[in-house]
This record gives sequence, structure tokens and C-alpha cells, in this order.
Amino acid sequence: MNRQRIVITALAATLLLAGCAGNRAFTQGASAARVGDWDTAVSRFAEAARGEPGNKDYRIELRRARFEASKEHVRRGSERLAARNCAAAADAFRTALTYEPTFEAASHGLSTALGCQEAEQEYEAGVAHLAAGREVLAREAFHRAIGRDPSHAGAAGKLKELARRADRTMMGPYEIRLSSANPITIRLVDASVREAFGVLSKLSGVNFLFDDEIKEKKVTLSLEGVRFTQALDMLCTMAN
Repeated sequence: MNRQRIVITALAATLLLAGCAGNRAFTQGASAARVGDWDTAVSRFAEAARGEPGNKDYRIELRRARFEASKEHVRRGSERLAARNCAAAADAFRTALTYEPTFEAASHGLSTALGCQEAEQEYEAGVAHLAAGREVLAREAFHRAIGRDPSHAGAAGKLKELARRADRTMMGPYEIRLSSANPITIRLVDASVREAFGVLSKLSGVNFLFDDEIKEKKVTLSLEGVRFTQALDMLCTMAN
């Protein structure tokens, strides 16, 4: 009988201690919630709910804290995204989703942040191509960056810079203004020299005058995505 009484007493003490621990964690969670520290609030309310699974108040406050914590991380992610800190923004949106997996704002934010990261990678690749003189590849990378993040000012600026370069081509001391900034693609089979230059004229907006001594000869040419000066050099080489 005494042994049974001791067991009951020990069990009651254990339950009392668990209840005290749960109440203490709940109080700490409530304090954190009052100052907007929602991460800590979630942690403490979760501890309280584990200690007393049947306590409805604990579960309600935990649910509210998880939602508020998710909103707070979405806010942080949005701020970091506005500052183009894409990786940190993605981390914040991921954290928001751990609290509320179905929170649409967090899902959309994460998608945007990942697009921002990919755009930055394409932009850096474009800058590297540009530094190496590979303008066609640079232009393609900048276009991909814009495709992933239409608000990417850096990529848009580089595309404008490339357009200005293509619009003004230097031939010795002379500046030639082209009608199109697009790369030139020409495919000709057994065409006359005059026909070949006529195609280049239509693509570039540059008119050519022919010397009477230019020989009529057939040329076969395949150029893709080249600059005007490259196409012109190739045609001149083949015409001579």
C-alpha cells in the first residue's frame, strides 16, 4: 500500500513539474511575442505545447506565433530582395515556409529570389564575356538575365551599352552608323560578290559603291551571329 502511494505521489509530482515547465515556457513565449520576437515565441510555445498536448490555449498561441513568424520572414525577404541581396532573401523566404508551408506570399517570394539569383549568375557571365570581347555571348547572357529578372537594371544597362556599340562602328578614322544592333547572319551559296554585299547592306543599313574593277565571282559564305566588321572583312577577303 505504501509503495503504491509512493508511485502515485511521484507521478503526481512529475505531472506537476511538467505543468510548471510548460507554464514557464508559455510565459516566456508570451513575453517574446509582446516584443515581436516571433522565432523565440514559436520555440517557447512549441515547448509548452509538447509539455501539455491537451492545452488548447498553448496550441492556439503556437499557431498564431507561427503565422506571425512567417510574415516577419516574408517582410525580411522582401527587404533583402529590394536590396538585391538575392541569396539572403531566398533564405528568409525558406524560413517563412518552414513556419507556414502553404503561405503563398512566401512561395512567390522564394520563386522571385531564386530568379534573382539566376539573373545575377547570368549577368556575371555576361560581364565576363564582355571583358573577353565575346559580345554575342555577352548579349545572350544579359538577355537571359532579363528573362529571369525583368527588373535587372545592370543587365538592361549592358544591353543598351552593346546597342550603342553596334550602332557606331569605326572603320579607320570614319564612324559608320548601322541601322540595326543585331548580330549578322548570312548564308550564301554561289552568290555573286555584288549580291553578297547587297545582303550585308540590307542587314546593316550601310550602302556600298563598287569599283568598276571589281571582278564578278561566285562566293559561298556562312556567317552566324557576327559583328558588321567581321562580316565585312570576310566578304572583302573573298572578293579579292
